[in-house]
Amino acid sequence: MGSVPAHLMAVANLAPSPLLFDTFTDAEGTLLSTHTPENGDTSWVNVTTAFDTTGGLCGPTISGWGFSLFDIATLPTNYRITGTLIYNNTDEDLVILWRSSDNTTRHIFGLNGANNRWFIIGTNAGVDTVDGTFAETLTTGEYLVRIDISGDTIDCYVGDTLYISLASTLDDLQLGIGFGAYNGVAVAASRCDNIRVIPI
Repeated sequence: MGSVPAHLMAVANLAPSPLLFDTFTDAEGTLLSTHTPENGDTSWVNVTTAFDTTGGLCGPTISGWGFSLFDIATLPTNYRITGTLIYNNTDEDLVILWRSSDNTTRHIFGLNGANNRWFIIGTNAGVDTVDGTFAETLTTGEYLVRIDISGDTIDCYVGDTLYISLASTLDDLQLGIGFGAYNGVAVAASRCDNIRVIPI
């Protein structure tokens, strides 16, 4: 194999190091609370229900809403979250969340299966506010999502398409990033993979 050209190496060296990177590769059934990501400064915390790793993916172990958080010690003003949502059951919700410290404060973006839409919700002191929606007939499969947070501006993408954009100052000092699922069951639940957080 030949050497990497200097100009390509220079570009690679400019790529920001991830603040969090996790492919959830671990022994089958490892609880997320004992799982160590490939890159990051702390461990996952299950907020409302247990998540585990199954087949290199992450998902809930029981039905109902469940959230899991990764508390990053320091976040820049501008950062990007990417992740893969593996949608297995058409009545489920599956979301990425950020600006969260517990189950009462957070932003979420993801798919809302029962209503065939993508949505972004801000939760403050336990009160949910739907800040934006994008209607789409959802089918089972994998969806790559990207959330760009630039100060108060939040842009939510599916693939390379911008679905929802808004301005929000909701608890922008909270550092928790994670994901959630609703109506998941241990065997056939919708799951998440390849979560990454980088500065932009």
